[in-house]
Amino acid sequence: MKKKHKKPDYGLNDFMISAAFRYCLGRKTYAVGICCDWLKEHWGKLSNKCKWLIFKEINEALNKDIENPQYEYLGSKYDKEEWISILQLEAPHDPDRTS
Repeated sequence: MKKKHKKPDYGLNDFMISAAFRYCLGRKTYAVGICCDWLKEHWGKLSNKCKWLIFKEINEALNKDIENPQYEYLGSKYDKEEWISILQLEAPHDPDRTS
């Protein structure tokens, strides 16, 4: 009998979205544009936790990119523009803050 994997506590949709996002972050490929277009189109439907993770990880990559631009943590300059455009969307609130 094949064992089923436990679903993540934060929801399967959030898991799949964050997995696709993490696959694309830092790549130099057309997938970045597709991912960013999809995020923009569905941003209002994403959970706050999912939005927070995306904002946090783009900002972390952006800071690394500023410190060490030769590594291109956000991909090419065109990919970087795409990721920065996501940071222009409605910012989520920190899910760990109580107020």
